Amino acid sequence: MSGTYKEKEESRKQYDHLKCIEELNELATVLMQQFNKPHKDLSGAVVEELGDVYYRLDNVMDYYDEDSVLARKLHKADRCDPVRSRKTDAC
Repeated sequence: MSGTYKEKEESRKQYDHLKCIEELNELATVLMQQFNKPHKDLSGAVVEELGDVYYRLDNVMDYYDEDSVLARKLHKADRCDPVRSRKTDAC
């Protein structure tokens, strides 16, 4: 990124959000590649992108109420964990 967005100097908030979007897209890409090419082991690339996403999400959290985000995460876990637990580990 050049440090500008629509020919204006980007703020730290814009930078953090755009970099997070970029890393999320890279993670989505490698996850899709892994599912489309199950014979390949892309776990190293997945780990790399997960780490990048965690870092960028941590930066984005500076702009939001962490308690609200964590409460939403718990709400989502309560709703999704029962379904997830019924799934098998087989690929």
